[in-house]
Amino acid sequence: MMLSEDSLLCVRCNKKFNDPRVLPCGESLCSNYLSDLKEMYDCPFCKEIHTVPKNGFPSNKSLLKAVKSSYESQNAKLKFVNFKKHLDMIDSFDSMKKVVDTPDLVITDYCSAMIGDIDLIFEIKYKEISLIREGLIKKVKDYEAQCLQNLVKNKLEIEENGIKIFNLIEEMRKTGITILTANDNDYLNEVFNFEIIVSKIRLEGDKFFMKILDDKFLKYLFEIDYLRSIIDLGEIKIADYKLLKPDNFKKKQIPFAKVNKKNFKILKFNSDSFLFSYYSYKDISLELFNNGEKLKKIIIENEETSTYIVKSNMEYIFLNIERKFYKYDMSLNLILCKDIQDFMTDFSVSDTRLIALNSAFYFSLYDISNLKFLFTIQIDNFDAFFDVSGRVKQVHFNERYCFFQHLDSLSIIMSHNGKRLKTIHFPKNYDIIHINGYCVITAVNKEKTKICYFDLEGNVVFDKVLKGFSKNIEVFVEENDYITIFDKDTFIIYNHITNK
Repeated sequence: MMLSEDSLLCVRCNKKFNDPRVLPCGESLCSNYLSDLKEMYDCPFCKEIHTVPKNGFPSNKSLLKAVKSSYESQNAKLKFVNFKKHLDMIDSFDSMKKVVDTPDLVITDYCSAMIGDIDLIFEIKYKEISLIREGLIKKVKDYEAQCLQNLVKNKLEIEENGIKIFNLIEEMRKTGITILTANDNDYLNEVFNFEIIVSKIRLEGDKFFMKILDDKFLKYLFEIDYLRSIIDLGEIKIADYKLLKPDNFKKKQIPFAKVNKKNFKILKFNSDSFLFSYYSYKDISLELFNNGEKLKKIIIENEETSTYIVKSNMEYIFLNIERKFYKYDMSLNLILCKDIQDFMTDFSVSDTRLIALNSAFYFSLYDISNLKFLFTIQIDNFDAFFDVSGRVKQVHFNERYCFFQHLDSLSIIMSHNGKRLKTIHFPKNYDIIHINGYCVITAVNKEKTKICYFDLEGNVVFDKVLKGFSKNIEVFVEENDYITIFDKDTFIIYNHITNK
């Protein structure tokens, strides 16, 4: 009769019997638990006291034989398992015959399998990138459909705007012919009339473009970054032309030390280059930043005042402190330092000259090459070289004209001969921030909530609303209407996403 594996275990050690001995009650124990007995044994099974034979309890031969048989059975199973492993190994090595017989097929199969894996991943990624592409194109198509609907909705207004542009172009053509035949006295006035028309065409063209696009602009943003996912196709941004919010700007934090600063000022040279200036602890500091990184800092000791003026014509940087004038190159290397005779309240620089506003009633001209004083001009003096009337609070240059901003008007003067061409109404709560090559005047209101675009006759052609920014900001507008905003509280630069 076959005994179960459990019946072959000693109840004391819970292992297979080793030399099992049978007790008078029929139970068995390993011999090592019975080796030190003398005459009597208190049996744990039957609770009786057994007399120990002279030669000890007898061996349980049948149980010993069963244990031995169990070990032999286990060894046989182990041999079979090992044999099967050997057979499997032999079968695996049989496949080596193929490698030896046809190595070229092995290489081909190996590479084909890898190409199959690549194709599988490609199919998965292709589906993903196709979905992304379809999403981007849908945004563009939806935008296109909205603009086409807008053409129908605002057909009369758009046609009137277009006719106005055509008429201005025709008027510009006639004025151009008039310039060719004008006498010396009328020539400059006709040139200025031509400039007025140019400023109007430029602004009406921008207005027309915004109108046909439903006052929305579409921008495809994609930056090559090899660390990003290969299935990134960029993004489509749609925003309002006339409503400028922080979400429509790319943000960059400037690592600027937050120390006690007075009279903090900013100059912007290009989309990534800025000059920060401030008064701190009896010194005036200039710090040049490019792409968010500080390139250079210079300190001018000045214990007398925290008042200073800093300007640039994009070739040089000019700094005025009291009666001293400093001229630096665009890397903040000092070129010239010179004493001047009068205080300044403001100044503006062109390629060749610097106009210093000494007070509301007179100003001075300097040669910017050597900061040489040229002459002083009294305001409201009709015999002066510059025909300027009325108190002046700011002065601006572009390539051909000087613009003197009064309390509620703007005088436009020929820069090469000082002739006053026109004085136009200009709102007193607006500060001029840029005058471009088309003589479009861009200004921001005192509350920093609106940017207005004026033609040379002082008409507001359109405006843009600033929403969601703090009041302590500096607004920059460059050629092609690139807009940058600097937050003086957080030192964050906002570059509009239409900027290049």
